[in-house]
Amino acid sequence: MKKTIILVFLLLPLFAFGTEDTGSHNITQVNIDNQGGVYLLTDGYWGAPSCPKAIYVYIPPTLDEKSGNKMFSLALFAKSIEKSVYFSGTCAGTNDFIADYMVMNP
Repeated sequence: MKKTIILVFLLLPLFAFGTEDTGSHNITQVNIDNQGGVYLLTDGYWGAPSCPKAIYVYIPPTLDEKSGNKMFSLALFAKSIEKSVYFSGTCAGTNDFIADYMVMNP
């Protein structure tokens, strides 16, 4: 019984947050809104399971300044050297994927 309770508490965070990954794609366009939010586009869709037809990966201005700026810098760098990237985060509707983690592929 103790093992079951411990297992439930260890696995609960995996289901509570609902974070998922996009597919790995090259960034084709970078847009910035007047609030400081960054929208990244690729050819086609980003392909996260809950919003497979999301056309934007959104880096919100609500991220703390350091992490938001680093993600933006990495996105520009990846675009300039044509490296693919993928993101972890959550879907917001059908068009937006809100990023909270970014990886540039080797």
